[in-house]
Amino acid sequence: MDYAPRPKHLRKNSGGAPARKAPRGQAQNREWPPALRGFADRVGTVWNFLRAYPRLSTAGGLLLAIVLIAAAGDYWWKEMRWRYILIHHTASDIGNLDYYKKFHVEQRGWSDIAYHFIVNNGSMNTTIGQIEESDLWKSRKANLSTRNWYANYFGIAVVLVGNFERHKPAPLQQEALITLLTNLATRYDIPPERIVGHREVQNTACPGKHLNMNEIRAAVKKNL
Repeated sequence: MDYAPRPKHLRKNSGGAPARKAPRGQAQNREWPPALRGFADRVGTVWNFLRAYPRLSTAGGLLLAIVLIAAAGDYWWKEMRWRYILIHHTASDIGNLDYYKKFHVEQRGWSDIAYHFIVNNGSMNTTIGQIEESDLWKSRKANLSTRNWYANYFGIAVVLVGNFERHKPAPLQQEALITLLTNLATRYDIPPERIVGHREVQNTACPGKHLNMNEIRAAVKKNL
């Protein structure tokens, strides 16, 4: 998925030209969130079943209502619950998504990597600023990155590869972070003041003294 920011007047459109409506009867090319696609698929399955068996309309109507309620709840949980973005560093200058997933599963005993997104620094066959999505994000599961349950369930966890107690992130890596945060904040209506460092919700040095969270928030606010 592309998380690159777009100018404000183009954000509702996927390209550089103004959006145009598709001809009547022709579906518009629109990218739906995974949870919304799942919602539509479930409703469509029940609807097609009712059309095939019209005598079951009464029971089918009840079934459709149940499916709609369940799907709406599932959609809300996956796409609408996000309230914060949590920023971390790995405290190590090497690694990528696979490296930290293996470490968290094998050494910590967790079910997956702790984070939703990882912003790479060019180590381990990655490029500086390359963003990787974890399976946690693809399934919209809670992150495992703090000891605060609320932050884990309602926060999007982003980690940068690097030890920012020792040095600043590379300019391209920080630029990629701001790009990602801008798009997440826009999509999920998260204000910049709710973009927080790990140390702002828990007693820790993470994401390091050389990652200025006030500077990050100001950069995102400027992009919105």
